[in-house]
Amino acid sequence: MVKSYSQFMKEISPDRLYYGLLAHGLFSEKLPPIFTSVNFFDYCQSIKHNFQERPSNYINFNSMRETNIPRQLGIPNPMAYQQLCKCLSDNWYKICDRFERYTSNQSHKVSRIHIRKLNKKGALFEMNYNKWIIDGSPEPDLIMGKKYMVKTDIASFFPSIYTHSIPWALEGKSTAKLDRDRDKWYNKIDCYTQNLKNGETHGLIIGLHASNLLSEIILSVVDFNLHKNGWNYIRNIDDYICYVNTYEEGQNFVIDLSQGLRAFNLELNHKKTSIDELPLATVAQWVRQINVIKNKTKDETMKFPDVRAYLDNVIEIMHDNNDKSSILKYAIKVLSNQKMTDNARTYCVKTLLHYAILFPYLIPIVDEYVFKSHNVDFSLIDLFTNKIYQEGLRFRNDEAVYFSLFFAIKYNINITSLNINDLLKTKNCIVFLLSFIYLKKNKKKDECKIIKNYALKMSLSDIDFNQNWIFIYEILPKSNLSGEWKNMKDKHVTFINPNILLNEEK
Repeated sequence: MVKSYSQFMKEISPDRLYYGLLAHGLFSEKLPPIFTSVNFFDYCQSIKHNFQERPSNYINFNSMRETNIPRQLGIPNPMAYQQLCKCLSDNWYKICDRFERYTSNQSHKVSRIHIRKLNKKGALFEMNYNKWIIDGSPEPDLIMGKKYMVKTDIASFFPSIYTHSIPWALEGKSTAKLDRDRDKWYNKIDCYTQNLKNGETHGLIIGLHASNLLSEIILSVVDFNLHKNGWNYIRNIDDYICYVNTYEEGQNFVIDLSQGLRAFNLELNHKKTSIDELPLATVAQWVRQINVIKNKTKDETMKFPDVRAYLDNVIEIMHDNNDKSSILKYAIKVLSNQKMTDNARTYCVKTLLHYAILFPYLIPIVDEYVFKSHNVDFSLIDLFTNKIYQEGLRFRNDEAVYFSLFFAIKYNINITSLNINDLLKTKNCIVFLLSFIYLKKNKKKDECKIIKNYALKMSLSDIDFNQNWIFIYEILPKSNLSGEWKNMKDKHVTFINPNILLNEEK
């Protein structure tokens, strides 16, 4: 049965929201799956006191986009994030009432990607979640009789969000601007959001599941006004697709959307705005071409020439689409489920690993969709791990470096060219932490001591501590920590998956 936006939200209880956001929404899915906040959530449930409310700095790290351009993501101070999650949970029914108010006029669910209860998962948000049976498939109705399609998105969406616009959306702009009482629930959400970024009022941290919820609070109001004006469109986070009768109507939609966004200090990305004449394929051509392989019967097995021709075709498709490596990512996932001869699989694996070296955007999916799916030999994992480590240092791609360390830890690989000074030059706390775990696992006591001393030096500065907290907290014993960090360490709280956590000094 197709559900409305409001029904999706009301399926989530305040306690489930709190658990989902805090226990499973602190660390971006772009990070190696070594991090967890479940242990921290349990600690928060056990203590009787509240954390001190104050602005805190956060960890910055980059993740490669499909265009091989890095995007800045973040990991906030966990105590500051807990306060935001708790505030959202405490006021969840009020937020749900606002969602119902601003989406009840929709003939279809405009927003396609949002928090929801996910089957057998603790998290509440998944970027690529798509269940048309319960979400509906509104496009055939929206496109009926229309002659043009408008595509656009918001410029620098999450970094541009003004935290004061959250109470504007929740309580009305005029009311919220006049009433700055910090005890008002909507102003508390604003305040706790600012605290994640050291008191800054501009920008949400990308990678947090709470950031998606906060952005939906704002854009649901924009949706309400657009839908009230009769526009037929859908939205995927900040990407809009609207169907209109004339080119001029398309221009008017862009104008209306721009005005709606400007009320919240947001701007359209005009470089990515287009008005195209219909009919157009409902699925991108490259998706349809790649999906041809899915039509094979389950009993068919791909041979060496099949795999080679398929991958050659995928590369051509990618070159025809501005070298978007998301096309390769999609193809890798398709191939992960295919039967192949031994020769075909060997060629497939070696070629895909080669592509992942050329296009680092692919590295985060290699473990699940190449190593595991194709049962890759240790020698190839070893070769790939050492290569991306070297390439990561060479091109200053910290993401490649810390994923190589993750693979080395998981598969007991020796990184032959590892040098502690090279690692310290990255100034990346995720690299530091995984380096320490790797070195400790390999009993490199002298190198571990160097990293530990580096952590101790950084711990003396509040700024350095908050910008590198995951590294400093996990490395140092409680005797070198203070305040809540020391209390957490005393209770053996860790942000490392227990399957990988080492027996460090407490």
